[in-house]
Amino acid sequence: MEMRKHASYTVNGENVFVIGGWTPQQSSLATVKKFLVRERRWRDQAPLSIPRCTHAATAVRAGGEKTLIGVFGGYNGTHLPSCEVYDVSWDR
Repeated sequence: MEMRKHASYTVNGENVFVIGGWTPQQSSLATVKKFLVRERRWRDQAPLSIPRCTHAATAVRAGGEKTLIGVFGGYNGTHLPSCEVYDVSWDR
């Protein structure tokens, strides 16, 4: 996984999601990476619709087995008053 800072991290089951962030080249990222703990490897996930850093994220179970990750606010050259919802099971 490429170097980044100011990303958000959240856990779903045995997987860790790293969302967005800021590169050493000083640009915001839209990437979402999933670390599969049992396999000890990273997997690319569907990207955010808006690159962002210094944002918040949390995973919530939405009825049964469905897990959603909410991504809130952040910065990408301007402060972002928006949020995105990522569906873990659909990878979007």
